[in-house]
Amino acid sequence: MRAALGSLAIIVYLTVYIVLVVTLVDFLPGHWAVQLVFFTIAGVIWVLPLKPVLRWAQGDHR
Repeated sequence: MRAALGSLAIIVYLTVYIVLVVTLVDFLPGHWAVQLVFFTIAGVIWVLPLKPVLRWAQGDHR
């Protein structure tokens, strides 16, 4: 049951995160360097909040 709830939470989180990133990119300057930095950061930080969810879904309580 934890795995199913964890999977659902991840899907909801990623959907909200993607909508947020796509919305924020409209407010950025059109310069390629700004977009490169933004998408590099956005492409890396999405994974940080998932660690506790994955740990909980696997039943790992260390």
